[in-house]
Amino acid sequence: MKKLSILTYIAFALSVAILLVGVANTNAEETNERLKGTYALNLVGTCTLASGYTQTIHLQGQLVFNGDGTGESSLIALITNHNPAITGEVYPVVRDLTGNFTYSVWSDDYFTTDSNLTVVGTPVTISGIMQEGRIGHGAQTLLISDTDTNIETLWVGGSVLTTRTCGRNSTAVKIRSN
Repeated sequence: MKKLSILTYIAFALSVAILLVGVANTNAEETNERLKGTYALNLVGTCTLASGYTQTIHLQGQLVFNGDGTGESSLIALITNHNPAITGEVYPVVRDLTGNFTYSVWSDDYFTTDSNLTVVGTPVTISGIMQEGRIGHGAQTLLISDTDTNIETLWVGGSVLTTRTCGRNSTAVKIRSN
């Protein structure tokens, strides 16, 4: 009789384990789906280029989360370049940016993104834009920031132009469920 109860216990434990693994896998596959939609983004950041220039960056635009861990961005950037070699010299520019990103979402409402951007009408691309954030109630809002030093690479026509170290904070509000 003891053999039967031990075997019954083992069978029950294995059934529960298999069920939990199945639920965990289902949840892992569905978490990226939570962000599916278009979000309006507002971002403020500061970057220091390897050359010593400092950039203040204000971005506005849209992030489209496809629900499968991929997305696209369409942004307008106001970038103010501060030249430390010439006191008071400031170069403001406005640029359109487009890009692609990948993202991962965890069940505790934490997510990460890894983005690449292209400056529209130029051969300039930016890679290594990594951020993390929290998902608000019902995935209607996102709080996004850089918590680690973020070293990005600026490319011109496939060759490295420079690197920059950046920090950003942004919010995004869902404007459309795709």
